[in-house]
Amino acid sequence: YKADATYHNTPAFLRRNIAAIVKKKLPWEMEIADIGFLSNAMRLAEEGVFDPKGTDFWLDYCLGFGAMPPTARTLVFAQEEGARLFPQSKWAVLATSRDQFPMNALGVAMGCDIVRVGFEDNIYLPDGKPAKRNHELVAAMARITRDMGREVATVDEAREIFGIA
Repeated sequence: YKADATYHNTPAFLRRNIAAIVKKKLPWEMEIADIGFLSNAMRLAEEGVFDPKGTDFWLDYCLGFGAMPPTARTLVFAQEEGARLFPQSKWAVLATSRDQFPMNALGVAMGCDIVRVGFEDNIYLPDGKPAKRNHELVAAMARITRDMGREVATVDEAREIFGIA
């Protein structure tokens, strides 16, 4: 990753790769780092690249990247728009740095299917201290999720959800 580089997911690239994933009947994720990504995805669905009513993909709202700031308003708006366009899809939330736990907790409160935690996006525990190991972040999010009355998938259930069972 280079901060001054641009990474292109051109429509042709997305058509080719999404079609290959769908053909293999694999579950897949659309990372939504800008609300416009939802409109681009709908265009591909309208072209027949994938079924917008399918249940084999999930929308992953990536807050703190690109144009989606890590705020409650942003997450609520993005999730509502995603649910309007892709009503059967599962949805996930992630955020960068110290915003990861507040945004993931909001996602859990809103009923999200998946939260992403880990060193890829964040090193800080909910108390602001740096984690020494990745599993500390996972354990903290699992505790928060349970404290909010939601269940946490087992390893085997997670493998099934992600199609790697």
